[in-house]
Amino acid sequence: MNDGKIKDWLPVGLIAAGCLFYWIGLPPLRQPWAAFVAAFFFSAAVYCPFDWKRRDYLRAYLVGCLLWLLLLQGIRLAYWPLYGGWLALSLYVAVYIPAYVAIARSLRSRFGFAFPFACAISWTGLELFRSYFATGFAACMLGHSQTPWPMLLDIASQFGTYGVSFMILLSGASVCYLVAKWMERNCECAPPAPWGERFGSQCARFLVVFWLAFSYWNVTGYDRKIESYQPVKPLGRFLIVQENMPTQFEGDAEGVGLSFLRHVQLSSRSLAAEKATVDAVLWPESTFADEVPVPWLVKDPLLDYERDFENPEMVRRNLESIEARGRQRIARLSTGLEDRPEFIVGATVVKISKAEDTQNYNAVLKIGKVPGDVQYYAKRHLVMFGEYVPILSSMFPDLCMRFGLPSASRGDDYVAWTTASGATVAPSICFEDVVPWFIQRQVRVLSARGETPDLLINVTNDAWFRGSSILDHHLNNAICCAVENRRPFLVAANSGVSAWIDGSGRVVQSIPRMTPGTILAEPIPDARLGLWQLIGDWPARMVCFIAFLPAVFGVFDGFRRRKDSNVR
Repeated sequence: MNDGKIKDWLPVGLIAAGCLFYWIGLPPLRQPWAAFVAAFFFSAAVYCPFDWKRRDYLRAYLVGCLLWLLLLQGIRLAYWPLYGGWLALSLYVAVYIPAYVAIARSLRSRFGFAFPFACAISWTGLELFRSYFATGFAACMLGHSQTPWPMLLDIASQFGTYGVSFMILLSGASVCYLVAKWMERNCECAPPAPWGERFGSQCARFLVVFWLAFSYWNVTGYDRKIESYQPVKPLGRFLIVQENMPTQFEGDAEGVGLSFLRHVQLSSRSLAAEKATVDAVLWPESTFADEVPVPWLVKDPLLDYERDFENPEMVRRNLESIEARGRQRIARLSTGLEDRPEFIVGATVVKISKAEDTQNYNAVLKIGKVPGDVQYYAKRHLVMFGEYVPILSSMFPDLCMRFGLPSASRGDDYVAWTTASGATVAPSICFEDVVPWFIQRQVRVLSARGETPDLLINVTNDAWFRGSSILDHHLNNAICCAVENRRPFLVAANSGVSAWIDGSGRVVQSIPRMTPGTILAEPIPDARLGLWQLIGDWPARMVCFIAFLPAVFGVFDGFRRRKDSNVR
């Protein structure tokens, strides 16, 4: 192959190699080492001496599309219209790969950033932007590749998963820089590197070594401390229940009732087999519904039937019937049990204030031992197109209901519950843990109210994705949330993957996908404090503000100048 063809295809070849190892590093293959190799090739694409042309950026985008289509292919399995969602999301996220190259090259050439820092800042800034833009999508970040190696996740307690991604890129770019300089030694025409770039590269290598040493010291030191103070009193005994019930958009009442019955039976058998007391039982999302799929009803104390409804008697009878069905479901939870524990279950909640003000929530119920002790958390971070349609759901809710479009209401507050063991738990639902800033804000707000959570809980129904790698991607997010907030995390998922995760990101126990089963979790409190709990992603924001945003404007200015020169 002649030099002209190498010049034409080297940039996209380096990006393609990076995307290949990126895919290998994440589920389903799940090889953490591959993320560092991917970082090497992504950095080499930035260092590439050939000038990037528009066709190179377009080719890099197309390669990125293929990568994300492979990573997110499980989305299409939920429902046939989601083939469009799978394609649209992949086409959107692929934009970040050519954007990374353009911004990193701008940081290096226009602003004089040392090469390793230019690459790491560009990648991290785009991941941060992705976690906020269009309600946020932070799955499959580069840092998620390290969940099999909890030791390398430790920095997430200070700077979030963004910090893990930053250090991976910094590592790959540092090695790339050393290799490039070694190759250039035999090239007499290669100019010597500026002093600032050499110094910056040395600083990058120092940070990588410090990251590895500090993570090892922090994790192993904490383990030794725990062992020296044995026995550590657990936060309680929590039974996580996983069933394998298929999910469809047009589910029938018989299937809904069977799901409830199977969860009751599996819970009862497991509780009967346990000799010690269980404090709480965790069920997945949307499981608290029997053969008559009516919601759990919450009425405003000031509700006046005569004043608020045109047919008060009919409304009263309907609401009383719904309430009676809910009480019957709670009674069935005690089947075969002498002493029923508390239940934390996914449910649909309808809150009625008056005829014109009815809220339909995707929620979690905490059902206490005392009759009538039922509390709920309404999901705050809804999934676009899955739980609401932008504009339509808020402006035309009746129209959405008529055509079967999702129109869930958004919850308005975080909640924390105290279990029978005295532990304070903070619940989340489904993909709320895919957005790292959301869980951090939840912990911070609750702590400011004096309700500091000891334990994080997520209930989800991932049966939509038919056992695909989407289940692993979701679990990766929960693992990183546990490290970021230094709290054990319990996940109850229909069809999997249900898991008990400790504050260091280690999966203590899990249930295989598509397999019914239970986990008796006894999580240990984690009192470690990190910057992420205090200030969240502000360090990443400041880096973006100081370095990333000017580089973005530099990219646009470079394209403008190139266009003007072509016109002349």
